[in-house]
Amino acid sequence: MPNFPDGLYYQTSLPLAWLDAPVQSELEAQRYLEVLEAMEQHPHEGIEVSQVEARLDLQLLWLARLLTPQKPPERDAEIGIEHIRWSQTDAPQVGAEGYVGMILSPSLPYLLSIAATITEVEPVDGAVQVMATWTWQIQSLREAFERTVFRHHRVQIRRNRGAVS
Repeated sequence: MPNFPDGLYYQTSLPLAWLDAPVQSELEAQRYLEVLEAMEQHPHEGIEVSQVEARLDLQLLWLARLLTPQKPPERDAEIGIEHIRWSQTDAPQVGAEGYVGMILSPSLPYLLSIAATITEVEPVDGAVQVMATWTWQIQSLREAFERTVFRHHRVQIRRNRGAVS
C-alpha cells in the first residue's frame, strides 16, 4: 500500500480487531477518550494525589479490566484522524462496515470500538494489510478521537526528535 493518506497520524502496536458490532455506545467511547486524555495529560507521577482521586483511578482501572476480559491480538497499526491501517491474517471485504476494536492504553485497558468502513485490502507477506475509513455518527466522539490522535502524534514526533539528536 502507498504512504498513509492522513497527514496527522501515529504508528503504534496495540491490541486490535475488526468487529461486526460495537462493544459500547458512542457516548461511552467519547467519555472513555476524555478520561484517557485527562489521565495522559495530567499523570499523577511526581505530584501528591488525594486519596479520593487515587481511589477513583483504581476503580476506573478495575472497571476497564472487567469490561475487557480478553484482549484482541497485538498488531502494528497506523492510526490517523480519517483512516486506520493494520495487518491481519484474514481479509475482510472492501466496503464492509463494522468497528475497529482497539485498546489505546495499557494503563487503562478498555476495548474501544469505533465505526469504520474497509476501503483497501492488500496481501503483504502472507497476511493482508487493511485500510479503513472512520465513519462518525456523533461529532463529539470524532473530536475526542482527533484530540487523542493529535496527542499521540505529538508524542511520536518528540520521541523521533530525541532519537535523531
